[in-house]
Amino acid sequence: MKTYTLDQSQLAKEKKSIILMYGITLLVLIAIAVSINWGRETMRSLLWLIPMMIAMYVFMGIRSYKQRKAFYEGYKLELFDDTLVQNQPRMSELKFPLSDITNVEVQKKGMLISIKQAKNVLGVSKDVMKEGDYEELKTLLTSWAERNAAQAETVVDDAIEQAEESGETVVESTKEVVDDIKEFIADKAEDVAEAADQVADKVKDAVDDLKDE
Repeated sequence: MKTYTLDQSQLAKEKKSIILMYGITLLVLIAIAVSINWGRETMRSLLWLIPMMIAMYVFMGIRSYKQRKAFYEGYKLELFDDTLVQNQPRMSELKFPLSDITNVEVQKKGMLISIKQAKNVLGVSKDVMKEGDYEELKTLLTSWAERNAAQAETVVDDAIEQAEESGETVVESTKEVVDDIKEFIADKAEDVAEAADQVADKVKDAVDDLKDE
């Protein structure tokens, strides 16, 4: 078994993006509020409204960062000999046999794994995993997808071959039945012809007897 986790060094980038997103949004809202209320009596209300906005956005930023941190620390992919298991915070466990993998779609940002039961059931992001782990996992899952596809093709070919053999057997059996029917009809035709000759002879004898009388 091997366990794949997320690259913890990427968490610093996540923190920076969260600060920029909430910080820029807050500054834009404050600038709009000030520009709209500048020189008006309502400008006084901003003296308590702006601190509330700052507190709210700080709270949302901290909460967002904690959620991302919990995700980075709690996410893991466990690869067993024949099974792949995904666990992440606040989500149910995802588990499926490697033999069920039907396709691995590699994209710019990561890969999507499809199985027999569902398409794109699992996504693996390239940006949040260590490069070596991602490439190793991609190679292993792609190998399983190719192996499963080859086995499925073999099963289909075997089924077609068996169907063809069964068809040939049915044709041969049908020919034998037809031949038996022909032989039966020929025998019966001979019997009918012989019986007809006997009836004709009897009719002829009867006619001769009537003439003699």
